[in-house]
Amino acid sequence: MASGENALAAQSALEGVHEAQKLGLNDYIWRLQALRGKALIRLSDWTGAEKALRAAQDAVDRIAGTMVLDESKARFGSGADAITRDLVRVDLHTGNLPRLLEDMDRGRSRSFVTQLASQKVATERGGELVKEIRNLDKAIQIERQKKAAISYLGSIVVEQEDKLTDKRLEMVAQLRRREPDIADALAVTHVNVETIQKGLKANSMVVYVIPAEDNEPLRLLFISSTSLSLFDSGHIHSELKALLTNFQNAVNGGSAAQQDSEVLRIKDALGFARWPATRQMYFVPSGHTHFLPWGVLATNYPVTVLPTGAWVLRQPNNMGATAKAVVLGDPLFGPVLAQLPGARAEAASVATQYAGEALLGSQATEVAMRKRIGVGVDVLHLATHALFDPVYPMQSALILTDGKKAAPLTASQIYENPISARLVVLSACETGMGRVVSGDETMGLVRSFYIGGASTVLSSLWPVDDDATRIFMETFHDKIKIEDYGQAWLDARNAVRAKGFPPSSYGAFVLGGAFGDKRSTSVR
Repeated sequence: MASGENALAAQSALEGVHEAQKLGLNDYIWRLQALRGKALIRLSDWTGAEKALRAAQDAVDRIAGTMVLDESKARFGSGADAITRDLVRVDLHTGNLPRLLEDMDRGRSRSFVTQLASQKVATERGGELVKEIRNLDKAIQIERQKKAAISYLGSIVVEQEDKLTDKRLEMVAQLRRREPDIADALAVTHVNVETIQKGLKANSMVVYVIPAEDNEPLRLLFISSTSLSLFDSGHIHSELKALLTNFQNAVNGGSAAQQDSEVLRIKDALGFARWPATRQMYFVPSGHTHFLPWGVLATNYPVTVLPTGAWVLRQPNNMGATAKAVVLGDPLFGPVLAQLPGARAEAASVATQYAGEALLGSQATEVAMRKRIGVGVDVLHLATHALFDPVYPMQSALILTDGKKAAPLTASQIYENPISARLVVLSACETGMGRVVSGDETMGLVRSFYIGGASTVLSSLWPVDDDATRIFMETFHDKIKIEDYGQAWLDARNAVRAKGFPPSSYGAFVLGGAFGDKRSTSVR
């Protein structure tokens, strides 16, 4: 392939697949089929390429939950996410939009599962079934190591890995009936277009960004309850990337005029004026669009960001919560970080809205927070420092206290011991930031709260002025008592904007997950 001999590459890959099948080397089967598909695309054999790539997709999805490391990236220069990119090219070439959506959603699910393969997930809530699945993972790894080891002299049963994998998939299916969020972290899942359309209201729309390289067109898939259409923005991904960087620089520089100017350019790059009319929008991002500041785009309808298109069907976790809220603010950081008087005032104000008291200062510990949450809570509001780690996103953390000094609560810890809250409000610097990894999955604080059953997470993309944050949060919490979360987000944004604050103030907060419903809530 490197020398341009694509026909020879395709034939060699096929021979390699046959040998890998004989030896039961499942991780080589998908790698070789993926390479074969890429070679056939270069030969314009679209039918053959699709067949090879779908075989690669089926093979890698089967073992995704046990892929502790995607070694193909080191060996061949591209990993499992390349399968999705190439299938997208095939789907666009053939004009098969339903398959395009399914392939994109499947790739995102696979990426999430692969990234969590070595992460402990809900070890207590999943019970014995999760422990059994993880024990099977270890047994599968051992079988894989036997077949890959040159010096192994014991007997090898080629079919044993497949038998263990079949058993694992059966257990995950059992778990999905009881704990679907945990099951989604352990094995790949996807749904078809018709199912998503049935889950959409007549006045809502899913906008799916089609994954592509920086120099490729920025295209979107629009999905309504009755239609499916492809949209070309007229720009390429790198243009939008540059504009988002310019906007962030304007935010850092504090120039409201420059922010307004960059917002207009971002909307133009998205082809925003030509988007279909809607009253609610679910947005499934890709690449740089993960960090679109929806609050500044001045939509007259609410927007929520989803991990996958299938999330429009996600049912709220029945966590057994009574009507209550838990509010925490300005933990005691000791000498490590500066205290946050604005966050303290914000937390106290929000708690008052629910006729309760916030956990403040030395009381703002993880233990105290979890005790108040109990089996589940309607609203969890956290006003504190947050640290975003772009290299190790699972180590991104909210900063609480141990009673005397700062104590980080990492995304990794939340995955292992989930926090059960229907609505999570992260009023902290850059909590909405995650790192885009292979397959367009973002790993960070927001994603970690979904595993505990959160239906909606409100987070910030950058630090926000104290006064603007207070107005936003007071309005948001007031409105969710009579409106859904989406409309409350829109009203809160408009309230800050009406006060004359710049885009950096009214546009920092992003809604993720479901639009929610109306609830009557009191503080605990």
